[in-house]
Amino acid sequence: MKAIKRTAVFFLIAAISIVSACKKDKKETEVDDPAIGVEIVNKPLDTYIPQPTPNDRFRYTYSIDFDNTALKINCNLGFVMSWERNPNGYYFHFNNSVGQLLVNSNGFAKAFDKGATIDGSLAGWNSDGALAYDYVKEPNADKGELAGKGDKYFAVKLIDGSNGTGQNPLYFGWVKVNVSANGRDVKVLEFGFQTVAGKGIKTGDK
Repeated sequence: MKAIKRTAVFFLIAAISIVSACKKDKKETEVDDPAIGVEIVNKPLDTYIPQPTPNDRFRYTYSIDFDNTALKINCNLGFVMSWERNPNGYYFHFNNSVGQLLVNSNGFAKAFDKGATIDGSLAGWNSDGALAYDYVKEPNADKGELAGKGDKYFAVKLIDGSNGTGQNPLYFGWVKVNVSANGRDVKVLEFGFQTVAGKGIKTGDK
C-alpha cells in the first residue's frame, strides 16, 4: 500500500512539473516574436537651448539609422533641435522622406501607451512632426502629447528609400521616449520594428 502511495505521489509531481513547463514555454513563445526587432537605447539627448546665433537653424542630436538594424533598409529618423520653426523646440524628421510618424491634428507626435496596435488602419502619417516645444521660452505653447507624460511610445512607418519611396515595402514600428515637462530634456529609451513588410505591431512588443 505504501509503495502504491509513493508511486501515485511521484506521478502527481511529475504531471505538475510537465504542466508548469508547458505554461512557461507558452508564455515565452508569446513574449518573444522572432519577426520583431527591438533595440535598447537609453540615450539622453542634448538639452534643448535657445538659438545660439542667428545663423543656427537646427541641430541633429540623435538619429536612428535602420540600415544598422536587422531591417537593413535605407531609413533614418532624426531628432532635431530646431530654431527655424515657430515655436522653437524638438522635432522629428525622416531624412529624404523615407519614413513617417503618426501625428495629431496639431502636428505633434501622437503618444501611445504599451499595447497599442500600429498598422495601416491608422491615419495621420507624416514625414515630420513636433516632439515638444521650448516651454521655458514659450510657456503658453501647445504642450503636445509627450512632454511631462513619462514614458510614452510613438508610431513609425519605415520605408526603404534605396530606390525611391513609391513602390517599396513598408514596415511598422515604435519608439519609446521620455520628455521633460519643459520640453528641453529628451531621452530615447528603446525602439522596435516589425521585420515582416506590411504587418502590424503593438507598442512595446518584443
